[in-house]
Amino acid sequence: MALRVGLRVVRNRAVPSEEVDFLALFGAVVPEVANLYWVIDGMTSPFISLFYEDWEDEIEPFVVPGEDELYRPGVLTQFAAAIKVNDWMKLIGFTATSDQEAQNRARELSHRSCVRDSTEVAIFNIDGGFWEFFASGQHLTEMLLQNPRAQCEPLRWSESVSLGGQT
Repeated sequence: MALRVGLRVVRNRAVPSEEVDFLALFGAVVPEVANLYWVIDGMTSPFISLFYEDWEDEIEPFVVPGEDELYRPGVLTQFAAAIKVNDWMKLIGFTATSDQEAQNRARELSHRSCVRDSTEVAIFNIDGGFWEFFASGQHLTEMLLQNPRAQCEPLRWSESVSLGGQT
């Protein structure tokens, strides 16, 4: 499935900032994408708070062996509240039937066209300032548009900062 729909997502300024985190913005979408493998990469570990709280053993079953940035299905439903963002980050969700297939697909995702053509969801945090959200189906973007904690505007591929477009 190709990513077709894009949104630029920012925190609704009317909502206090301490009430807005990854889960507050994208929480409605998380159950819808629970069955996906995820490449999650950032300037620091997105789950850094878990390591400070000695929850490393809790997340370990979700990490694909030998792949520090590749997580099995269920990781977001279990740990989305622990995601802390302070800089650039990407979360790319895709289907796979096994860890091996997921590893092969994850290696291909370094190419922008593969992100666009072979993933179900791509979420990018741009320098801690805003998010870019792309989905293969309209229903996920509609869920975000209904979130009072988020301000969303349509985003085309050519405008995407994360995918090499214009700023």
